[in-house]
Amino acid sequence: MATGISERLIVLHQARFPSPGRITEASLAAMLAVEMGVDVDTMKVVVRPGPRLAPWSRYEAALAALGADQEVTEWFSAAHDALSEVFPAWRPPPRDIADITTAAEFMATLRRVRETPRAISVSALARDMCSRDSKNAWRRTQLGHILDAANLPPAGKEASVRNLLKALCENARRPPADVDHFLDAWHRLQPASAPIRQATTVAPLWPLPEARRDDEVEAPVVPAGSWPPAVKTLIAVCLILVIVIVVVAAVL
Repeated sequence: MATGISERLIVLHQARFPSPGRITEASLAAMLAVEMGVDVDTMKVVVRPGPRLAPWSRYEAALAALGADQEVTEWFSAAHDALSEVFPAWRPPPRDIADITTAAEFMATLRRVRETPRAISVSALARDMCSRDSKNAWRRTQLGHILDAANLPPAGKEASVRNLLKALCENARRPPADVDHFLDAWHRLQPASAPIRQATTVAPLWPLPEARRDDEVEAPVVPAGSWPPAVKTLIAVCLILVIVIVVVAAVL
């Protein structure tokens, strides 16, 4: 049913705003966030419910923006009621997380959380991480470099990042849901991998002569009964020399 919601929202958006390009769940969430003036992480949950469910008011606003009729709205309402029995309610991220748009802002927010309500040292933070999950904990020196950097924590280390966020949020007395909100922002800010360009073949405007290998080049053929010009010249010179010699010998 969660898949049906995303598919129907995409169809509604294409009907409302025709576009030649392909619309994905991520791009739809980004467009709806701009159109409705809400954060993109909330719209991602609206477009693709699970493991949490956005409030019905978000769906009502999205359906109104997409021009859904009563029949479609009733289908979404029934689907939302069914999913509410499975998924817990989604709470939008707090303003300091919702306002994060760059890696530098993400790290600056983490440093502010670390200072609230009372600063926790890197050593204490590393010990806390180790006590929670020693397999996904960073040592003091590495953790210090990560917290001081302007770049995101390493990609592919979600378990370690979650461990760090749990320690920070608990020390700052923030709700556990903020861990997921920070993780959503961390995923959203990961640099997209560069697309691999496929080689394309451009057809010529006219047929090109077929190339031949050097060993396929044929030697020039001399027609039978015909001498090459160089040979003819050499024979003529030789005949003249013979005539001259005969004449000189006769005179002497």
